[in-house]
Amino acid sequence: MNNSEQYIKLQDGRSLGYAEFGSPTGKPIFLFNGSFSRLFYPLDDSIPIAANARIITVDRPGFGLSTFQPNRMILDWPTDLAELADALGLDRFAVVGGSAGGPYAAACAFKLPDRLTALALVSSLAPWDAPEISKGLTPLYRMFPVIAKYAPWLLTFAQWLTLLMLKMMAQFQAHILSSAAYTTDKQFPSTFSANLEML
Repeated sequence: MNNSEQYIKLQDGRSLGYAEFGSPTGKPIFLFNGSFSRLFYPLDDSIPIAANARIITVDRPGFGLSTFQPNRMILDWPTDLAELADALGLDRFAVVGGSAGGPYAAACAFKLPDRLTALALVSSLAPWDAPEISKGLTPLYRMFPVIAKYAPWLLTFAQWLTLLMLKMMAQFQAHILSSAAYTTDKQFPSTFSANLEML
C-alpha cells in the first residue's frame, strides 16, 4: 500500500496531510521522521508488509499538505494526531520518532498514554539545556542550538538542501534500478523487519 496524498480536515479547519505504507490491516505505527514530511519514508514497502505493520507518516504543520499553525508548540501535536487516529478508526497505535521527530513522539506518549501501544525514539533530539547533552557530539552538531537561536533561516536552508539532495539521489537510484544494475542487501531489511515486529 502506498497512499501518499491524503489529508483530513481538523476541527479547527486546518488540513493535516498523511501517507500510509505497508499492510493496510497491519499494526498501526505512526512514524515521525526528522524531515517534517510524510514523504520521507526510507523503507521498501515489503518490509512493513512482512512485519504486518501499517506505517502512517504525517506532515507537521506548515509542511506538505498540512496547514501552518501559528504559535504552535510540540505539545499541540498530540491533539492533531488524536484527530487523525480517530479519522482512521484507530483506538490504539504505536509511535516512532526519529531525529527531530523524537520530541513529537515523546509528546504523544506524555499526552496520549492510554492510546499508545509502544513508543520508540530513534536517534532522537533531546532538550539542548539538558546536562551534558553535547558530550560526545561533533563540533558541527554542537552548533545547532546556536544556529537555531540566532539564524533559524540557515536551518531552513539546510533542510531544503537536504531534501534537494534526497530527490536527486532518488532520481539517480531510479536510473540505476531501471538499468537493472542494482542489487539489494537483504540483511538490513530483515533486521528492520524484526524490529518492527516488536512494536
